[in-house]
Amino acid sequence: MIRNLFLLFFLITVFVNAQEERFVAPKDNGIEKEESEHHEREFTYGLQWATNGGILAGFSFKYSWQKKESNGNYYLIGLDLVHVEHHKEKSTRSILGSYSYGKSNDLLVIRPHFGKEIILFNKAAEEGIQVSFIGAVGPSIGYMKPYIIEYSTEDDRTFYPNIQEGFIDQTYIRQAHFTAENANQINTNKIVGNAGVFSGFGSMVPYLGIHAKASLNFEYGIRNSVAGVEIGVMSETYFRTMPQMVYAENRNLFLSLFATLYYGLR
Repeated sequence: MIRNLFLLFFLITVFVNAQEERFVAPKDNGIEKEESEHHEREFTYGLQWATNGGILAGFSFKYSWQKKESNGNYYLIGLDLVHVEHHKEKSTRSILGSYSYGKSNDLLVIRPHFGKEIILFNKAAEEGIQVSFIGAVGPSIGYMKPYIIEYSTEDDRTFYPNIQEGFIDQTYIRQAHFTAENANQINTNKIVGNAGVFSGFGSMVPYLGIHAKASLNFEYGIRNSVAGVEIGVMSETYFRTMPQMVYAENRNLFLSLFATLYYGLR
């Protein structure tokens, strides 16, 4: 899964580089006009890490622009596509792999936001480091995707001897959404693993909320390209309790630290 996400990130980078000529300043008699100390617009995309999302929480996109009356600061719109983990969620070894015991739903979130980027230390026209403060707010559209596990219904007399020989009879494999109602009916010793990241998409339930973030942005620019890292804190609350776990307290408020490694054009 992570390998496929990095491949997608690489392909987007190749595509954006191919479009970079559209952002090059016009030339005058074969010589490029000197750029100003700021750029009126930027588009960036990147990979996001979060304390409640794991090594790869998801993707982040941002478009920022500058108005004449903005005193050198930027307005921005952005979009985060992430997953959010419960703080009690832990990976457990199963017969053939691993699964999260007690987990009932995956939380997938779409976060559109609007905000402002205040320049603290400016960068040179051609290259240099720019440091800025970012504040943004927006709605959170969370989707609860059922967490599907696979388990065996084979009789104990044949199941355990077969396991010792490394054999699992696939005719006894069943799938189930792990809930409080069926938790006691599934023998945890017979759980094969989770059914895969794409299982449960057809039964997702939406939850609405709001979020706000504050961060420091460190950006390095060379001509029309930029790269950098945004480090900050995220607060997110939903209007209902989010049923992520069976055996742990669920909540509607999520606080996290995050870091986004990004690349883009200006």
